[in-house]
Amino acid sequence: VMKDLTDGVYVESRATSDWEHGNPIHSGTQAIFKKYAIPYDQSKTSQQISQQDFVDFDYIIGMDESNFQDLRKIAPGKYLEEVFQFEERS
Repeated sequence: VMKDLTDGVYVESRATSDWEHGNPIHSGTQAIFKKYAIPYDQSKTSQQISQQDFVDFDYIIGMDESNFQDLRKIAPGKYLEEVFQFEERS
């Protein structure tokens, strides 16, 4: 559904903590990518979100309540309106 709209979307993933820093993409996520022939960078490793990410990206989306709250604590004040919880926007 509306797959042609993805051409104008750029997505990156970041961690809100450093405990996964440097690890590869989760094996379950890689399996989904392979199952649906979704291209991905196999050399990608975990990166922690930075203050600059709030400047560079239009939306910052936390996948669950915990991520959302962590992101709101990290976000510079003027960028709080760019932080959403996944369920809010789907």
